[in-house]
Amino acid sequence: MLHLKSSLVTERPMPTVEGLQRLGNDSNFADSNLLELESAFLLHAAMADMST
Repeated sequence: MLHLKSSLVTERPMPTVEGLQRLGNDSNFADSNLLELESAFLLHAAMADMST
């Protein structure tokens, strides 16, 4: 972390609609609750191709 001039974040990041949009998810999550947003992030991670 010293090499990157960063600091350790001790709290868990919160899922946001903006975060899903940055991942390329074009679905409408405007009225979604936190659990639905979290599920969308987990689905994205589960479907990611880790072999490349």
